This record gives sequence, C-alpha cells and structure tokens, in this order.
Amino acid sequence: MGSNQNIEAALIDRCKKGDNLAQMHLYDRYNKAMFNLCLRFFPDPQEAETMMHDAFIKAFQRLTGLREVRTFPAWFKRITINHCLEKLRQTKPGWEPLEEHQLTNLAEPEPEPEAFTEVPEKVDAAIDALPDGYRIVLSLYLLEGYDHEEIGEILQIAPASSRSQYSRALQQLRKLLQ
Repeated sequence: MGSNQNIEAALIDRCKKGDNLAQMHLYDRYNKAMFNLCLRFFPDPQEAETMMHDAFIKAFQRLTGLREVRTFPAWFKRITINHCLEKLRQTKPGWEPLEEHQLTNLAEPEPEPEAFTEVPEKVDAAIDALPDGYRIVLSLYLLEGYDHEEIGEILQIAPASSRSQYSRALQQLRKLLQ
C-alpha cells in the first residue's frame, strides 16, 4: 500500500470512529470531484453542491460497511450517483432515464466520441441543455468511464438502451453545437 493509500486508510479508520477532523480531510480530498459529478446530474451549482453535501453525509453514515479501503473512491462515487438518481426520481415525477418510445433501433452501432473543437464552456452548456436521460448516460459513459453494462445496472435499464441513449445524446449534442 502506497503512502497516499496509507493516509487515506488512516483517515477512513478515524472517520469510522466519528473523528470530525478526519471527515473534513476526506471531504477536502474528494469535494471537487464529487461536486463535478453532481453537476452532471444537476446543472445548477447550488443544487449540485447540496447533493454533494448530502452524498458525503450518506457516505460517512455508511462508512462502517466499507470492506476494502482501497475501493473507497469507487464506493463513494456509486453512493453519489445513486443519491443523485434517487433525487431525480423524487423531484421529477415520471422521470425515466430513457424515453422508451424513442428507442426504435436498439441495434444501432455505437458512435465513437469525437473531439469537440468548440470552446469548453460551449460544450458544457450544450451538455447541460440535453434532456436528463441523455445527459446522464453521456456523462456516465464519456466522463465517468462506465461501460454500458454498468450504466444499465446503475440506471436499471438494458445495456442496449444505454447504448442507444448514448448514441442519441451524441447526435443531439452535435446539433446543439452547430
């Protein structure tokens, strides 16, 4: 275990014992990444920040269930994603990650992501303008690195639906950037 992992293991152990200073250190290590993750679900920065804080609280409450300290980043990311999805389902009645009536051809080939040459702020704004389902699948696949099987598991959809949603998200993103 490297020294960085040793530090993190010690912090997590102290957090499990209710050490507020250790919780603050762990917060400092992960708040930027988790805030950016929450922004992918909730483009409003205040709402994303609230979601991030709530995810930290949930993680600290469930920390005793963490078996492997080295899996903390992935474990915490999953808690944050699940918390964001749960909130979306509560605040947007009838929200579905996919619009089933649009999924006419689930066997369409998955497009390769291209490098967008536009200003990053323009790309970010276009991503934020995508419908929730498109934005979330695109973010989980392209920005978070999940594969379609993992996205299907997270969103409780078929991997083929994730692929189709991703394809449609890229198509709509291209249109928004033209």
